Amino acid sequence: MAEKIQDRDRLAYILFFPYMTLFLLYVGFGYYYGVSAVLPNIMPSTRLLIALGVIVIVYFFARHTGHSLYEARQPGSRDRVTWLALFLILFVFSGCGFLASSMLIFEGPNVIREQTESMIGAWTDMNLIGKKALAVPEVEALERRVDEKQTRLLSEIATPFRKNFCGVGPKARDIITEIAQDIPGFAEISGTGQDHDCRKKEEINSIAQAYKDNIEKSLAALPIMAKSRIPERKRFLDELDIRTTAEIAKLSDLKTSLGGVAVYIGGIAQYQQAVRVLEEAASAYTVFYKNLCDLSGEPRMPGLPATVDITPSERIASIPDMPNNVVHRLDHPTTWIYLFFALTFDFLAAYAASAVVLIHRRSGYLYEQHAAGWHVGGPGSDVLSLWRPRENPISSNR
Repeated sequence: MAEKIQDRDRLAYILFFPYMTLFLLYVGFGYYYGVSAVLPNIMPSTRLLIALGVIVIVYFFARHTGHSLYEARQPGSRDRVTWLALFLILFVFSGCGFLASSMLIFEGPNVIREQTESMIGAWTDMNLIGKKALAVPEVEALERRVDEKQTRLLSEIATPFRKNFCGVGPKARDIITEIAQDIPGFAEISGTGQDHDCRKKEEINSIAQAYKDNIEKSLAALPIMAKSRIPERKRFLDELDIRTTAEIAKLSDLKTSLGGVAVYIGGIAQYQQAVRVLEEAASAYTVFYKNLCDLSGEPRMPGLPATVDITPSERIASIPDMPNNVVHRLDHPTTWIYLFFALTFDFLAAYAASAVVLIHRRSGYLYEQHAAGWHVGGPGSDVLSLWRPRENPISSNR
């Protein structure tokens, strides 16, 4: 049993530095991008310095936790709690970076997909609700009546009368009278009587277009149109329809691009680009929502959010927001997996550090505390640092 323990300690000793290198790089990666989520305008070099500073702190506590764990493993040791306190401090620093990296690399695409679906739903709802909110039943009924009469008038103008003569005849004049009931003052246009050759298609089409333009202009000039802001409403709904189509297409492409393994391999730039797409869509949505409320005369639009919250995608890797992100995603199994691995990897780092102390002491290494910090010290030293043998190592029975 003792030999197995020694083999395990020896393996931990061998793997300590490679393991710590990878572990610290992963933690540093989380801090590097986690800082940018809080301070997006910060210089990359400053972010790098912050990440390196945290790496040093994590390494410091990993060593001291390992040393304390080594002391706790000794027979007759009375201090079996200190290592746990140091381990918790270690977890606070490294856990945030580890979780930030994990959230960014593995959860980031899922969060973006969720946010993309919400954004598509918001634009779709606004387009549908906007049409209903800006509809004026009285005006719509008027437009339907006029449109039906216009269709009959244009058809009658193109219908031959007395062999090959087209234009405004008796039936067309009756329709014009009907239109005048809805549009006061609407009358026959001079020179459009039924004496035009039907074979001259351009001439007939010109007459029909003149009546169509006149109906449109006269309809728009009605007092009810200005009172209800109909031109503005129609222009807004046209713009909303075009923008909704464009945003949904862009967001659908974004959602598709986040599928597969490629997004997890060097996909950080892609993730950041996805966040920018969501930010643009959210900003445009807010503008259209405000304009919709203004045109409808309502302070709030029932059934629609005033803004689309994309905070989860923007701050998924934010270090200050990490506790809140974890709490809000506790219903996701992957969150528990990340917490488990964060604790496990921290403990492995501390255990490997304790194995280094054990192996060095068994091998007769001496440790001495450097005045400035952390060089090798003596057999009873409480300091754990980069380990290196002295020129004349004194053998130890421990």
